[in-house]
Amino acid sequence: MKRITLILIFLLLVNFIKAQNQSNNWYFGQFAGITFSTNPPTALTGGQLNTGEGCTSISDPTGKLLFYSDGISVWDSTHAIMPNGTGLLGDPSSTQSGVIVPAPGSSTLFYLITAPLWGSLDPLAYSIVDMTLHNGLGDITVKNVPLLDSSAEKLTAVYNHNGTDVWIVAHGCGNNNFYAYLLTSGGMSTVPVVSSTGNYIGIEVKEIGYLKASPCGNQLAMADWNYGNIASTLELFDFNDSTGVVSNGLQIGEFNVASGVYGVEFSPDNSKLYASVITPGLVVQYDLLAGSPAAIIASMDTVGISPGNFNGALQTGPDGRIYLVKNSDSWLACIPNPNQLGSLCGYIEDFVSLGAAAGQIGLPDFFSSMFCNIPSGVNANLHPEDLLIYPNPFYSNLTVSVKNKNIKTVTIMIYDALGQTVYNNHETNYGNSYTKTVELSFLVKGIYFFDLRLDEERMVKKIIKE
Repeated sequence: MKRITLILIFLLLVNFIKAQNQSNNWYFGQFAGITFSTNPPTALTGGQLNTGEGCTSISDPTGKLLFYSDGISVWDSTHAIMPNGTGLLGDPSSTQSGVIVPAPGSSTLFYLITAPLWGSLDPLAYSIVDMTLHNGLGDITVKNVPLLDSSAEKLTAVYNHNGTDVWIVAHGCGNNNFYAYLLTSGGMSTVPVVSSTGNYIGIEVKEIGYLKASPCGNQLAMADWNYGNIASTLELFDFNDSTGVVSNGLQIGEFNVASGVYGVEFSPDNSKLYASVITPGLVVQYDLLAGSPAAIIASMDTVGISPGNFNGALQTGPDGRIYLVKNSDSWLACIPNPNQLGSLCGYIEDFVSLGAAAGQIGLPDFFSSMFCNIPSGVNANLHPEDLLIYPNPFYSNLTVSVKNKNIKTVTIMIYDALGQTVYNNHETNYGNSYTKTVELSFLVKGIYFFDLRLDEERMVKKIIKE
């Protein structure tokens, strides 16, 4: 049993490291793009997407762009249409027109799952991209394999409990059914696990809005909004990542506004749920650790207000922050500390400039497991030059040194690649410098994350034990 557990941890560790940079490049909106190769992220140019809503992208484990899509067309890393890269069955006006998932057991094959526009006769479908073809720029070798004839605009992906296989979860149109398809190294299962729970979704009945899996795989959240109906709802579900069963549908919010709840996102530690309201432009937070269903509902707190009053999607970045797009706006808003309760999450209205481009109401949809317990809450006020950690890589001892700061409290936490705390130390009453040597010989070799908190400032750095 111990050997099986160690193998599972190793597989999860490998997947975590690979996924760190696979969400590094975003293309969305009106020719907008950002890269997380800088901190904070900065604008990209050259992208060919002009999409009102749905989009998705993928990078390699080093953070280099591979390809991106609006659900109909696929562009390679040179921003040229990929061979066979047109005529896919998603739609730029579908909330979640596509999501890209690396094929289990392969570093070169990717599944692009597409969801159609509501009312369309097109099915939920998948295509396969082979990155060994077309001089390493990729080619679509399998195209538009149907999965579900009548699909809503809702689509998400998350690891199976084994840390290798992947669940593709969609919602039907004309029912209250969730459909979970298991993707393994042997391919995509076309026989889904069907779960009936929550609200009815149909044409012009709550068919618009995001479906997201919590990054560590135990819950789903879904925004239900449609044109012509002033009442929109937000739902929370349990998800069994071993069986694919969705259960215990709970309506946690109802928004009686003309343009209702649209974006949803979980915090990286799975403790908070965020939702965006289109008009008025609001961001609300729920405390998923509040206790009973009634307590979770009562925990709703408005943490952000956009004067422009037209909020769109919410999406976690590889830096652990959550980003909000605003229609026709050249700035992304940000929740820099999404694991924190209420106003401590630190909503910032204008955080990343898109340059001459503008967002609409969609952001790239990603494989949710990329963000399970990633370091979150990096405060841009604490710059890399303020902090010295050495040696790195280290063998047994690690020294941290901070100078030229008026320091009252210092907290050091170290996490492993699964997000588990392996070291925790809190000290008070320091002056304008701090130096501490931490004895870490008990750690096994691998990648860890050093989380330093100085009063209200914070920085997370990757460290390596050799």
